[in-house]
Amino acid sequence: MRKSDTDLKSFTEAKGGLKFDVVISDSPSKRTKKVIPSPNKKDVSLSEIEDKLEAAEQRRLSQLFKEQNMRSRRLNRVIEVQKNKNSFIKRFKTKAMESYDKKMRATGRNREAYLKSIQKKNRDLLMRVNEIKNTTLFLREKHFDTFCRKFETAENTRQAQFSSLDEHLNKQDRCIERLQTQIQEVTALLQRFTVNSTNKLTDRI
Repeated sequence: MRKSDTDLKSFTEAKGGLKFDVVISDSPSKRTKKVIPSPNKKDVSLSEIEDKLEAAEQRRLSQLFKEQNMRSRRLNRVIEVQKNKNSFIKRFKTKAMESYDKKMRATGRNREAYLKSIQKKNRDLLMRVNEIKNTTLFLREKHFDTFCRKFETAENTRQAQFSSLDEHLNKQDRCIERLQTQIQEVTALLQRFTVNSTNKLTDRI
């Protein structure tokens, strides 16, 4: 036979000791189980379903808008970088062409001045030759040998000056060719830089 559960209801303190009131409870087999009622299922109406679907669609559209906005910002950034790159390349080309034109003009002016100087020297030399020719008959009998040597020296000097002029002009032509080659190399380098920058930007995106 099972022992009954007991409960201490109260106690009081007396002179002779402690006094307890003990309450004997019912047997566990006789206890009734508490039944917790299940919550009533809430009826979901069609309008509530439509509201939920509309809210879900709004969330989807909001997320889609955020993603589209992010893509737009990235695209604008790429466009801005491309624009800055094109502007930089354009300024660089403009400066390079201005520098090249300046060098070419300076080279042309120097060449023109040098040619004028040589032409003046040639005119002076021709005047001197004419003077010598005018006095040839007078000097032929007395100073024929001396005159011939002077004339030969003048002719050699003239030939040397023409040779020097040709050499200088050849140097100027070679300098111009080198400048043109450098401009072509710079243009090719800029094109490669443009292609590499575009590829890197595309890879990052």
